[in-house]
This record gives sequence, structure tokens and C-alpha cells, in this order.
Amino acid sequence: MATIFKTKDGRWRAQVRKTGLPSKSRNFTRKADANAWAAQMESAMSGSAGTITAPSAMTMAMLIQAYQRDVRVGRTTNANLERISKAIGSVPVRKFNEITVQTFVDARIKEGITGATIAGDLSALSSVLRYARRAKHIDIDDGIAAAARRGLTARKISTRSKMRSRIPTPEEFERVIAHIEANPRNTIPTAQIARFLRHSAMRLSEATSITIENIRHNEGAVFLPRRKTPTGADTAALVPILPEAMQILTEAAQGRSGGRVWPYNSQSVSTAWARAATAVGLKGLRLHDMRRAATTDLAKIGLSLPLIQSVTGHKSLHSLQHYLAISPEDFHKAYASAKRQNDE
Repeated sequence: MATIFKTKDGRWRAQVRKTGLPSKSRNFTRKADANAWAAQMESAMSGSAGTITAPSAMTMAMLIQAYQRDVRVGRTTNANLERISKAIGSVPVRKFNEITVQTFVDARIKEGITGATIAGDLSALSSVLRYARRAKHIDIDDGIAAAARRGLTARKISTRSKMRSRIPTPEEFERVIAHIEANPRNTIPTAQIARFLRHSAMRLSEATSITIENIRHNEGAVFLPRRKTPTGADTAALVPILPEAMQILTEAAQGRSGGRVWPYNSQSVSTAWARAATAVGLKGLRLHDMRRAATTDLAKIGLSLPLIQSVTGHKSLHSLQHYLAISPEDFHKAYASAKRQNDE
């Protein structure tokens, strides 16, 4: 049974009791949040009969590690989980509660971390908690992290990430390339890979996964057995490759009949690029910015958004449009060109 009442300090307190189980309570700024949490807890406590109490020696670090072993997640989520584990990993699962999460959130805010980044941390933690309760049937409140995320909004902390719009100029791109090519100690063909990304609009991880066997020269395409999707799942895709990019692939694969075109760790390639960019005064210029530049080029030459999607792999026009950096000058040039064609 849930009880909601206002405390002396003006907050709303939700208490949930169920026979045979310890009671749960929590304070909220808004009554709506208290009601939502209470309903969630009532549902969770109703299903507690099918759960087990975590062993006394089990810590949150162990739980996070189990999740990482069992569930395939991306690099960003793994990094978030490692950070969370360092902060709350020593907490026993039995003692994990909303105070644990709130302490973590408060510390991140004090560090000056943005709301969007903290929201990403809490999203990763939510996945671990759901895994613990629904896959491992451990008696743990799997709504704590989600409630903490709603708390950010109540504190007027924006959880919206700022879309990156950086596109390198041709001169900036060549400055970095020249620095890389002038260094004889480079063992990774970073410059070649960067040129390919600039012409193909691919993700770095996709480029370094291309195998010689999957280059379809006759079709002007590359087959990717596993291409990233918004849900985190991978799907096979036949990706159109522009002639300039295909030429780079052909040169890179020359003399070999199989295997990866670029058998290098994508993070190592990214690090090599970042060092070179910093060295020429362009700190913060990322290899991923080449994808945005190439995508914008495709739009400027007049390709429709669905055709651009077939190249970039974006599953929605909304996400694709964040990659396009079309200026008023670009618009007027395209308009003038279209008008001339129409007048003719």
C-alpha cells in the first residue's frame, strides 16, 4: 500500500508497505514524481516473490562486471559503466539505494559535468539494474537510476546534449594530413584512413572492419556484416561507396587477397589523429568530423536525404539532419542552380 504526504520542509514523501517485505520510502520535490515512484515500487514489490536476495559479499562492481560479460554494449556505455563502478563499485548490492545514486549524481554535478553526460551515466546504470532484476532475479530496485534522471529535470538541469557541428575546412584537413605523413614513426596509415572517411561518410569503426572479400567493385559498394543501429543492435548492410573512396580502398588492399583492409584498432587510429590535430593547433578536431563533412558534401551536390541515408546508415531523417551543416550561402547557390535549370 502506498502513502503520499507532504513533509515539513515542503517535499513529498512516498511510503510503500507490503506484508512480509521491508517498507520503502523516498522524498520528492514534486507530488507527481512521488506518485510515479510509489506506483513503480508497488509493482516491483508485488513481483518480489520471484526474486532472490543478493549474497552479502556481492558488490555493485561485481554486478556491473556481470552485465558487461553477458550483454554486448558499445564503447561509450562501457566507459560510463567503468566510471560508475569506480564511484559506487564498493557498495554492497544489498545496501544499494537512492542515496547511493544521488551521492554519485551530486559528485558529478560538483565536478562540472553536464546534465547530458550524467543522464548517460544513469541510463547505463538503469540497464544494469534491469538486468539484475529481470535476468538474474535479484531483489533490487531497478527504478532508482531512472528516478534520479527525472530528478535532474526537477533541478532544472538540462539533459539534452549539444549537437556537434564542427566541420574542418580543406586547409585544416590537409594540415593534419601533412603532419601525419611527415612523421616516419607512424605505423598506422592514419592519413589514408582519414581520407577514406572524408570521402565515404563512414564511421571509423566501420572503416576498420571492412574486409577485402567484402569489397564489391562491380557494384561500387562495400558489404558490412554488422552495421550500427540506434537500438545498439547490428544489422548487415550493402553500403554505396563513392569513386574517390573506392580508389583509396583499392590502393590500401593492393597485393592482398583477403583480411581486413585496415587491421588496426579504431581507438588507436583515433588517438593518432587527435595527437596530430593538437600538434598543428587544431585540438578537438575529431576523425568523426570527417563523417559530418562528407555527409554535408552529399547534400550540397543535391542527393536526396533517402539516398544519403543509404550511405551514412542513419535510420531516421531526424538523426541524419544533425549531421548536415548547410549554410545560407549553400542554400542560395543551390536555389540559383535549380532556378537556372527550371528557366532553361
